[in-house]
Parts: sequence; structure tokens; C-alpha cells
Amino acid sequence: MKRVLITEDDGLIAEIYRDTFEREGFSAEVAVDGAVAIQRLKENPPDVVLLDLMMPNINGVEVLKFIRSQPALKTLPVIVMSNAFAGALGREAAVAGATRMFAKNSCGPKRLVQEVRQVLASRAPASDENSRQSDTALILKDLRKNVTRGMPDRVGALRVLIEGLAVEKTPTPERLLEVHRSIHQLAGFVSLAGFNALAQLACSLEALIKELHARPQKVTASSLRTTVNAADMLGFLAARPVEQLEAGVAPSLILVVDDDAISRETTCTALEQAHLRALSVGDSQIALKLARDNRFDLLLLDIQMPEMNGFELWEKIRATATNAKTPVIFVTALSDFEAQVRSAPQADFIAKPIMLVELAVKSLTSLLKKTARAA
Repeated sequence: MKRVLITEDDGLIAEIYRDTFEREGFSAEVAVDGAVAIQRLKENPPDVVLLDLMMPNINGVEVLKFIRSQPALKTLPVIVMSNAFAGALGREAAVAGATRMFAKNSCGPKRLVQEVRQVLASRAPASDENSRQSDTALILKDLRKNVTRGMPDRVGALRVLIEGLAVEKTPTPERLLEVHRSIHQLAGFVSLAGFNALAQLACSLEALIKELHARPQKVTASSLRTTVNAADMLGFLAARPVEQLEAGVAPSLILVVDDDAISRETTCTALEQAHLRALSVGDSQIALKLARDNRFDLLLLDIQMPEMNGFELWEKIRATATNAKTPVIFVTALSDFEAQVRSAPQADFIAKPIMLVELAVKSLTSLLKKTARAA
């Protein structure tokens, strides 16, 4: 019987993982943090490790570095479960020697078992495989039922915590850590359940809160507004029918307009990280022509541009037949942020210098809101 070591700091999610693998014919053991994982690896190495990168105390990258530094563990298969927005942490894991990596919001129970089987190159008899697939389907069905039942309370508690951040304006590290634990747990549950719309937004919001906890100076009026809006959207999505949650964010095309080439490149990088397509231009007149000839799903417009500023460009785009109702996010200087928000309450704003993960959260929130309205 093959042994799997599962690293996961949330007890209930870890139990779901363990139950899944045991039903599939594996022996499964759980490590609740990096230190426990290293100790288990020293005592009794498994056949494969499922490694969560975002763990307290010792993170997943440090565990992976330990594994690759030990002669007896150097070839041990390590499958990394990463938040899609982990950024530098994910790149470090790849360099450190992860066998395979995939995003949490695509790692349901069936996918996890398939990944482990492929890595171990094991083939079960057809009859056993059919039975195991049936068991996995039952696990997913029960999991979705449990997640759906507890969703309103879970999301409601998260929204209260995030609204508290906005009220405080300069939240303590302890408060940010509390919010991160709450969104981390929610992201894990909805990812396992295959609720892609919730998972995409929850995973990006988890990464944003983690960034704010690590760098409190980035807690600004802009980032707080983004977290509150995302929490509101999570609450809205949690009340949607299951089939809408499975769909995720529809393929989208975003028009980015900014006369600063570096800002355009930064913005497009953030959108690509969220698996969103972007077309960027530095000239307002070219942007207007593109908006007349093509339908976009979201507009990202810098306010301070020569010849035609972002507000003027938006008014002209709203007059086109193709993009009259396309949502917009204005990019403005942090010093002007609150004044700009008051001047155009029907629009959304993000402050420069842009945080990549904040832009991902804000863009996903806008696109999900558009999809929900259409539905």
C-alpha cells in the first residue's frame, strides 16, 4: 500500500484529503505544519508528499528545500498545491525541485488522486478503478453538500472580519492574520468542492490578505476597498445555484489604456497571473477606435493621460454601441484615491503603485459581477 504525506494546516480540509486517499486504497498521514512534516519525513518517509505552500511557521518551500537536501529523500515525489496567486512562493517551489505543481482551485479530490497515481506510475485493474471513481464521486457529492450548507455562515463571518479591517483603516498584524486564516479556510473548501467561481476569487483574495499581512504599509484605502468589494462578491456568489459556481470566470478580454509603458506591462502581468487576457495601448485615440470595433469585458483606464484623460475616454467609450455597459476600473495616484472615488461613485478605482495581486482581485470581482448580472 502506497503512503501519502499530506501537509495541510486546516484540520477539516486535511481530514477530507486523508479520507479521499484512504478510500482510494492509499495509506494517508497528515502534517499540520512544516515542522511536523519535516519530523515525519525524518522518521518514516512516505512514497509521495502533497505539499501546501502556505503554511504557518515553516512554509512549504522550506519543507521542499529540506527534502531535496537529504540524500535519502532527494528523489521523493513532491506534488505542490499552490494558491494560483502565490507568485514568488510558487516560483521558489519550482526552483527548489517540485515534481509537479498545480493551483488549489483546480485540485479537487479526483484530480489529487490522479496526480499521485501518475507520479507513482501505478495502474489499478479496471474494475477496481471504476469502483474507486465511484467512491471519489460520492466524496465530492458529500463535500459539496457540506460546503453549500455551511457557506452562508462561513462567508458571513469573513465579511464581518473584512469590514472590520476597513473600519480600523490601520489594522493590526493580529487582525490581518485572523482574516487570512478565515479566507484560507474558505479558499480551501470551495477549491476542493470544485466551485470555480468562488475558488478563483477566494484564492486571489487570500493572496492579497497574505501580502497585506506581510507588508502592512500596503494597507491603503485602495487595498481595503478592494477586499471589501471582493468579500461582498463572495457573499453574492455563495447564494448562487451550484451550476453558476462551477463555471468560473468566463474567457474575457480586458482593454488596458495607460501612456506609461512600464505601468501597462505591470498591469498586463497581473492580469495574466489571474489567467485573464489583456490588450494594452498607450494612446487614448487608438483605445477609442478599438472600443468602437471590439467588445471588451472590462476597461482599465489611467486617469492622468495627455490629450484625453481617463474620464473623458470613458465617456466616449460609453457612447459606443459595443462597450456602452462595459465595467471600468480607473487607475489613479494613491494621494488622489479617496477624492476620485467620491467624484465617480458608479465606477471603481485602484491606486498606483499597483499591487499585482490587488489588481487581480479587483478585476476578478468586476468580471464576476458582470457575469452574475447577465445570469
